[in-house]
Amino acid sequence: LRFGNEAEASATITADISSAAGAPVMLDLLPIDAPSLVGATLTGRCLDDLAISAVPAQPDAAQLQLRAGQSVEETLYSHLLRSLCPVTGQPDWASVWIQYRGTPLEHGALLHYILAYREHQEFHEQCVERMFRDLSERCEPDMLQVQAFYTRRGGLDINPFRSTDPHAQALPRLNRQ
Repeated sequence: LRFGNEAEASATITADISSAAGAPVMLDLLPIDAPSLVGATLTGRCLDDLAISAVPAQPDAAQLQLRAGQSVEETLYSHLLRSLCPVTGQPDWASVWIQYRGTPLEHGALLHYILAYREHQEFHEQCVERMFRDLSERCEPDMLQVQAFYTRRGGLDINPFRSTDPHAQALPRLNRQ
């Protein structure tokens, strides 16, 4: 299939994915030499060095715990997200970035929850949507953003992003992608 121009291609892709997702989707087509393709590093607190016990077999919102205290705004991330492709069963590795404002999350419980995806079979976008829904349900934050940065397969970056802010912008691809 050939398109007459970039705008036509973008409109068609956006309409097709929005229809499949059942919700509006935004698409940014970037030139091959766009600076944002070089990659960025995540900001916030990395959870990867926290001591945890046995990893649950599947993610469950009940694994998420809150700490007592005043409302906080914090950014957390982990490079340890892994889920399994529902078609091939192959592992898909990612970094996950979570920014929220509300009752403080217990960081060890959040890392436990992220690691519980290791044997979970869902597409990338579904994993991020599940995380977003679970965090929303358990924590009831005033603001929440979740983005995952999956390592490339087939030369494509897949970086699903979900936010309570309709004007929020997804972060650019990571330097480790």
